[in-house]
Amino acid sequence: MIECLETIVGISRQECDCLSTEGQEFNISTSDSGIFLEDLLDLDLANVGPCKPGEVSVYEYMSRFLDTGANQVTSDIVATLTDNSKGSAIASSRKGWSGNFGDRTFPKTTTAAQYSGVRIDSKNLKGSKLKLKKVFVTAKATGNITIGIKNSLGETIKEETTVNITSASAWQEVTAWANTEIDLYSEESRDFAIFIYANGNDNPAANKKACAPCSGNAPWTTYLSNTGFKATDLDEYLTELQGGGYTQSEYFHGFRFEIELSCSIEKNLCDITGDSREILARAIAYNTCMRIIEGANTDLGASLFNNVQEAKLKQMHKEFFDNYVPLIQHLANTEQWGPCYVCNPTMAKRTILK
Repeated sequence: MIECLETIVGISRQECDCLSTEGQEFNISTSDSGIFLEDLLDLDLANVGPCKPGEVSVYEYMSRFLDTGANQVTSDIVATLTDNSKGSAIASSRKGWSGNFGDRTFPKTTTAAQYSGVRIDSKNLKGSKLKLKKVFVTAKATGNITIGIKNSLGETIKEETTVNITSASAWQEVTAWANTEIDLYSEESRDFAIFIYANGNDNPAANKKACAPCSGNAPWTTYLSNTGFKATDLDEYLTELQGGGYTQSEYFHGFRFEIELSCSIEKNLCDITGDSREILARAIAYNTCMRIIEGANTDLGASLFNNVQEAKLKQMHKEFFDNYVPLIQHLANTEQWGPCYVCNPTMAKRTILK
């Protein structure tokens, strides 16, 4: 579950006396919306079996469904946004892109500098992410290279680490950086950039800056650009985006990547306020209740609905589902989801799986 939604819905109005809150990783009695699963499902959790050491409590059991329910709400909103804009001249979303970033070949070296690497500029597309699926480095001579990642706010994304180039001009994968996710958005700055750099590489490779999504992939072209860079003072360059003996370059200086670009609505969800926040809370609660009912055939699930007939559970599930679908459609159709997702005024209806 997204951190900002962890207390949007509670499980019970009362904590369980037999559970220690120390080290407890799930929320029970805090509900920003005032909605509690125990109330919606007409349960009395205080009388559902004792807590036993080493066993999963009904509270933890329900919290797992709450996590899953919140994630499903996010997925259903995105799917509805996508369906809403089918047939529209405006793209429903900045479609994901994956591929290679930086040329593999390098016929020569480029002039050394204290700092050299890759600068990726983003025009603050809220919700956009860059995943470094694989990172490769090389140099024209063997030896150690110190590498790191920072952003233009001076924040460290990846601490500096040392890579030993054991074979000159051979690409070596930085496995510790595999699947690194980086936000391409900041509320603090209109212009935002990521810097992947080497510190003190005396033999940087002159592989050129190949970037398909920067030039050939229409949804990302106007929001993403890249260049190689060299600088004598990285911190001054990062925070000022100038000075520091900085020069642009057509080379990536011995870096290449397999990357993935994507959009998400997580940041937008966190910014929802007012009536829409209440609707979001109800959507999460209703989806969670459906999942808890679906688990009624398990031991813990059965203990929750010990005296409830199957027909009644089916009726409850249907009512939650019938109330859930309009909430998702309302959120998708009325909220501002930013440039990542653009709704078509002709709203199609998504078939949300029961």
